[in-house]
Amino acid sequence: MFNNTVKLLAVNTFIIAVLIVAYFYGYISQFFTNDITHLSYVMLGLMAYSIWFITRAVYIADEAYVSKELIPKFVSNIGHARYLMFAFPFIGLLGTLYGFIHVVVGIASAGNDVSAIVEAMRTGLLTLFNTTFIGIFCLLWISFQLHLTSNLKED
Repeated sequence: MFNNTVKLLAVNTFIIAVLIVAYFYGYISQFFTNDITHLSYVMLGLMAYSIWFITRAVYIADEAYVSKELIPKFVSNIGHARYLMFAFPFIGLLGTLYGFIHVVVGIASAGNDVSAIVEAMRTGLLTLFNTTFIGIFCLLWISFQLHLTSNLKED
């Protein structure tokens, strides 16, 4: 009866395990230490919230085999997750714009100090790339989750 919920939890457990291994090798921490906007934390919080909505929707869909009154709740939860999914690229774009503005302002205010120009470019570009990457990562993860839920009634 709870076959779809088990599939979704297995996929999420695998992805989280890969992320934990990447964290221990030091690949994850650089995304957060170099993000001066802290938008990476916002996106990960929204992603966790979206995963909760999707998991809840899949659980409701599994229960809907027994009770047909739960189907509107399933549709509502999937709708929330789809809405949040489209927020990730725009939040990443905010970080991209902020990083680009940080580079331009840093170069303009540094004058002839080469080390200040390099530091402004480094922090701005790291913020730019990190927020863009995390926004795309969150979008892909949530869209994959939604893809898994797109054919629930066929199983």
